Amino acid sequence: MKLRVRILLMVTSLLAGTVMLTTTIIALGARQAILKETEANGILVAQFLARMTHFAEQVPHEVDATIGEQMVAQATILSHLVAIAEKAGMSPEEINAHLNAIADQTVIDEFWITDETGYAYLRNVPEIDFTFDPDPAKQLQTSAFWSLITGEKLAVVQESRTREVDDRIFKYAGVGGIDQARIVQVGQEINILGKLRQQIGLVRLVNELIDGKTIVAIRIIDQNLVNQARSVTSGLGREASLDNPTDVANLRKVLAEGQTLSYIDDNLLKVIVPTTDDRDKVDGAVLLYMSTEHIRSAMVQGLEQAAIITGLIMTIGLLASLLLARKVTEPIAELTAATAAVKSNAFEPSSLARVADRNDELGLLAQVFQRMVNTVQEREQRLKDAKEALHRSEAYFRSLIEHSSDVIIILGADSSIHYGSPSLTSILGYPMSEFWDASCFNLFIQMICLL
Repeated sequence: MKLRVRILLMVTSLLAGTVMLTTTIIALGARQAILKETEANGILVAQFLARMTHFAEQVPHEVDATIGEQMVAQATILSHLVAIAEKAGMSPEEINAHLNAIADQTVIDEFWITDETGYAYLRNVPEIDFTFDPDPAKQLQTSAFWSLITGEKLAVVQESRTREVDDRIFKYAGVGGIDQARIVQVGQEINILGKLRQQIGLVRLVNELIDGKTIVAIRIIDQNLVNQARSVTSGLGREASLDNPTDVANLRKVLAEGQTLSYIDDNLLKVIVPTTDDRDKVDGAVLLYMSTEHIRSAMVQGLEQAAIITGLIMTIGLLASLLLARKVTEPIAELTAATAAVKSNAFEPSSLARVADRNDELGLLAQVFQRMVNTVQEREQRLKDAKEALHRSEAYFRSLIEHSSDVIIILGADSSIHYGSPSLTSILGYPMSEFWDASCFNLFIQMICLL
C-alpha cells in the first residue's frame, strides 16, 4: 500500500473516529440534559397539581360553609319574623303567605317552621305534610335538627347533599325559635357547587393540562388507589386503567414514604407526587405521564445536524489530508526515484533540486542525500582512477621484467618457484613450465653446472 493511501486512510480514520466519539458524547449529554429538564418540569407540574388538588377540594367546602352561614342568618331572620307575626296575632295562613313571598323573591327555596312537636305547620311546599322526628333510623338527615327543639344546639347546618325524597342537591340550615321551642329551617338547592367543581374541579384541571404532546395523561388517586380524576390522551389505551404493576408499586411507595418519585417506563417519563390534607398527612397522589417523544425528536434533529457537521469536517479533513499527503509523499517519491537512479548509475543531482530547496525535514534529507551521493560518486571515481593507475603501473613493470636480461624469480614460502622472468629460459635453455613449483635448489644446481 502506497504511503499516500496510508496517510489518507489514517487521517480519515482518525477524523471519523474523533467525530463519531464526540458526536456520541454530545448526543448522550444532550439527551440527559433534556431528560433532566423534562423531569424537573414534570415534578413542578405534578407538585402544582398536588397543591391544586387540595385547593380544588377545599374551595367547594369553604363555599358551602359560607352559604351555610348566610342560611343561618336567613333562618334567624325568619325566626324573628314568625315570632313577631304570631305576637301580632296573624294567622298561620297569613304568615305563610308572607313567607312564600319572601321565598319567591329570594334565594330561599324552602322553609320549614315547626311547633314544639316538630310538625311543620309553616312551609312553602304545601303538598308535603312533614313532621321532624328525632330518630335517625326514621329520618337520617332531618333528625339532626331535633336538637333545636330541645335547646341542645342554637343552629344546625348540614353539608350539601342529595335529599332523601328526590335526587336534588340541597343544603339545609336551621335555628331554634325565638318565642318557643321550634325548628326554623331554610333550604336551598345548591347548583353553584356543581358549577364550581366543573370550573375549578380536578376533572377540568387535568383536562386542561393534557396537551397530547408533552403531558399525555394525568391520574389523581386517593389512599386506596381510587381515581379522583383522570385524563388520558387518545391512543394511550394501556394508560386508561391502573393495571401496570410498576405504577401500582411506585404509587404505594409514594403513599407510604411521602416522597416524590420519577422514572422512565418505555417512552414515558412518569412522575408521582404525594398530596396532603390540612394536617400535612398524605391522602393521595398525582401520577403524571410525560412523553419522551420530543427528546427523541431533539436527538434526531441533533444527530442530523451532527451528520451535516461531520460531513463538512470529513470533507475538509479529506482535502487537508490530500494536500498533506501530496506535500509529504511527492518529495518522498522523488527521493525514492533518486535512490533507484543511484542504483542504476543514472542519478542526476538536479532531480532533487526542488525537494532540496524545502525548509523542512524532507528538504534537509534531500540535501544530505545529494551530498552523500556526490561523496560516493567522487569516491568511486577515485577508486577507478587508482585502479587504472595500478593497471598501468603493472603493465609498465611487467614490460620491464619481460625485456630485461636479468633473471627475476618469485619464490613461495616453501622455496618453490612461483614466477620466473623470460630471461630464465634463455639462460638455462629450458621452458618455464618445467620450473613451476620446482625447488629453487634444483635451479641453482643447474645454473652452477652451466657455469
